[in-house]
Amino acid sequence: MNLSDYSNTGSGLRNWQYQPATIKVVGVGSGGCNAVRTMVAAKINEMPNVQLIAVNTDKQALAGFDDGVVTIQIGEETTKGLGAGGNPEAGKKAVEESHEFIKAHLEGADMVILTTGMGGGTGSGATPAVAKIANEMGILTVGIITLPYSFEKEEKKELAKQGVLKLREFVDSLLVIENDKVFDERLSNDIKHKTYAQFLSIVDDVLLKSIQAITIIITHHGIINRDFADIKKTLSKSRTMYVSMGESLNREKSEECTNDGTLENAIEEALDSALNNPFVDGNNNIMEAKERMLVVIANPHAKGVLPLVKEALSKRGISGINSGWYQEEGLLINKIKIAIVAGGFETGDSNISYTEVGQIELQTLMPPEKIDPDRPAYLYNICPKFLKPYRKQSKK
Repeated sequence: MNLSDYSNTGSGLRNWQYQPATIKVVGVGSGGCNAVRTMVAAKINEMPNVQLIAVNTDKQALAGFDDGVVTIQIGEETTKGLGAGGNPEAGKKAVEESHEFIKAHLEGADMVILTTGMGGGTGSGATPAVAKIANEMGILTVGIITLPYSFEKEEKKELAKQGVLKLREFVDSLLVIENDKVFDERLSNDIKHKTYAQFLSIVDDVLLKSIQAITIIITHHGIINRDFADIKKTLSKSRTMYVSMGESLNREKSEECTNDGTLENAIEEALDSALNNPFVDGNNNIMEAKERMLVVIANPHAKGVLPLVKEALSKRGISGINSGWYQEEGLLINKIKIAIVAGGFETGDSNISYTEVGQIELQTLMPPEKIDPDRPAYLYNICPKFLKPYRKQSKK
């Protein structure tokens, strides 16, 4: 196949002229709508055959989306546009009231990705009900959802747990992201200088990268390609999934790849980032997955990328992984991105229990009511213990 047969998409990825599968990303409730806003900022909706949908019982929360996002106010009679009031049953009834309208907007989808923050009435109640509609339509349906922080109200955490259990009944696969993982010590260098507002956006970025990993694989065509059929084989009826996007550090652009080990280092960094994502690793080792796939994204002029990736995988004892190679125009010559998708773990339901979440040492005090979002997050009580020294230094 000649490279001239490829066209450039807005993302810079080289895209083969064919009709990709259609993906509909559905954000439910306030958390899901916030995630959709993050995806709009990242131009996910400009990728071929990707549609963003925001669903909420709260009419005001749907305001401000641009024309590239479909907004669906559910349960106009049930909730009067005022939200579900923390009641999952109200969220469920809102979907039942708007069933045909939701179904009409899901028509034509090959895959539906549901995203929400569990614990509220719309997130915990409406999300499983939307998943049920997609499932009954025969659409590959997956969920990428978040759990509340461990210091939040017990009632909210219990609603989140029940919402996850219900959602599992109707999705092919589920990725549960624990908000508490923002306190993982592996992130200490990344978060210690972030402002409070940036700190709270970390989880939205994790949701974004997980969805990017799937959408890039499906909607773009690689030199060595992985497509919707591969994703479907990996995630269909797999119950639990691992989805992660890793990137190497930014380096200065050079005209040619040299033999100084820079490309190898970039591959090692991207692979470590994808494999050791503290938000999605849980108890899941990808070698325990029944199906696993990897796509590496590199500059078109980067040489010998895939053999180097396979060598790096071998060093980590990882084999039997379906690999793809995509090219992205404008990517620095020594910049590497790696997307990993795996499904079908024996420990499939282990990450739904909140009793397993609090392994990270964490101050459990609520943040003060008055917070300056431009101040560093570690100055507040929402702070892991490994950042306490920074707080002490700031008080001197």
